[in-house]
Amino acid sequence: MIPVAFYHQEPEESAEVLKDIQGLNLEISITCFSDLSSLMDSPIGFQIIFIYISSKDKDTSSLDPIEDLRCRMPSVSLVFLSDTRYFALDAFRFHAAHYLISPFSQTDLMSALTRCFLEQNIRSERMLKIKPVKNPVPAFVPLSDISYIEII
Repeated sequence: MIPVAFYHQEPEESAEVLKDIQGLNLEISITCFSDLSSLMDSPIGFQIIFIYISSKDKDTSSLDPIEDLRCRMPSVSLVFLSDTRYFALDAFRFHAAHYLISPFSQTDLMSALTRCFLEQNIRSERMLKIKPVKNPVPAFVPLSDISYIEII
């Protein structure tokens, strides 16, 4: 099962999209969140995160938590869902795998998930997580790139 997170500030509005994703009958387990800090504190190692951003959130500071999420989870595949094109360029800044504008069809959702599955296969190489002393953001290095490690 591939762990998938679904973030929407107003969960009752996301019921239809969740039903469509679950209707795809894929080997995924979906955990829903209504705030990003709970998602980031979750012990589950999500591979794909769906993030719904509403046109009501046109203040760019609403994207600050997503920037933090990307720093904490650099290998996760992000899929932005929105009712507007307003955030599409910002999605590139966060290296989103896909950006969907509502209404979403099952074909759209499947296309986004397929792209995420391909992205995750590329990222599935084992990584070494290095936590710098003076920087809260860890660095990830593919094990195949390491030929020698020394600690002084």
